[in-house]
Formats: sequence, structure tokens, C-alpha cells
Amino acid sequence: MAYVKENDLTEGLSGKFGPKFVFKQLRGKTIVARRSKPVTKESALQRDNRERFKKASAFAKSMMLIAEKKAFYWRRAKKLKLPNAYTAAIADYMRKPKLEEVKTTSTNPKLQVKVRASKMDFRLGIINV
Repeated sequence: MAYVKENDLTEGLSGKFGPKFVFKQLRGKTIVARRSKPVTKESALQRDNRERFKKASAFAKSMMLIAEKKAFYWRRAKKLKLPNAYTAAIADYMRKPKLEEVKTTSTNPKLQVKVRASKMDFRLGIINV
């Protein structure tokens, strides 16, 4: 990757140039980089992780539309030293809850299950069993 400085010919360019180079705009600067190679094969685990991250991104976008939730994630972001509320919302979605205790009690007509779980740095709202 190379930064283009004071070159009137390439200033503001973006897109492919030949088979190997790509011009990009990043924070007002023109960058020249090699073209990335397309992904040829993807494992099942990679596909699952990409799908999970898509869901996390959709969750974070929806949380940013609710003022109370956005304020909550801003506080979390400051506490966890994350750059913004969106990143904190993604971290909340991606961190899996940890089961601490499961109790089952059985009477003739009923089965009762009590679950206690926690999530690192975030509160846990609903647990589906």
C-alpha cells in the first residue's frame, strides 16, 4: 500500500488500474494498493462466522435507532475502551452467555427449570430454554 502525495494526476482517483493496482480514498487521502485476490473456498466455520457477524451488524444498527439503547452502548463503549456505541453493540451480540447454574425440579404434572447465566461486561435480558 502506498500513499499518493501531491500528485495532480492521481489525486482523487478510485477504482482498478490495470490487473494489479487499485486506487482508494481513505480519510481524504488517495491510496494505491494491490488488488485483493477473490476468496475461492470458504469453510463451513467461516461461513457460519460471517453469517453471525451479519446478524450482529443488523442488531447493532437496530440498537443505534433507539436513543436509550444507544446511550447504554455509549456508556459500555467508554467503560470497555471501545471506539463507539456501534462496536459495543456488536461486542454484546457476539459474546456468548455462560451458564452458571441449571436446576431442574419435577413434580407429577410439571417440570420446572431454573437457569442462571451471565455475559462478560453486559447484562443478560432474555434466556430461551
